[in-house]
Amino acid sequence: MRVTLRKWRRSETGGATLEFALVSVPLLLVMFGVAEFGRSIWIQQALQNTSFKVARCAGLALASCAASGAYSASATLSYAETMAKQWGVTLGSSNVTLSHASSCPGQSGLTTFSMVTLTYPFSTVVAKLIPQLDGKTISASACFPNAS
Repeated sequence: MRVTLRKWRRSETGGATLEFALVSVPLLLVMFGVAEFGRSIWIQQALQNTSFKVARCAGLALASCAASGAYSASATLSYAETMAKQWGVTLGSSNVTLSHASSCPGQSGLTTFSMVTLTYPFSTVVAKLIPQLDGKTISASACFPNAS
């Protein structure tokens, strides 16, 4: 038995396997963390871009956001869902807030604005490993002056 223990203590085979096992766990955590953080930034950018396009569409009463040449909330909602889906983000009607006659922060005057606010409940695949990202609500809003 003693001879076997001495051989095992002096053996160098398997050292690389042990080192890989020790280093791979933190490496995988970093890789998943970077990927999920990048995905959250992607969704933020998608929401910001979508909110601007939808606010512009509603403000100018473009064909995608209008019915019979006038602003339509249901058409605008449908347009918002379609634009977000192009980015790979699925929005429901509860995630979109539309206002066609509002004032926007930092803007004054007689002009009314179309304001769009989008929210998205971000959930991560690795919730146990990165709890700071799980359950976070990502939001974006944009204003555009209504056409006279």
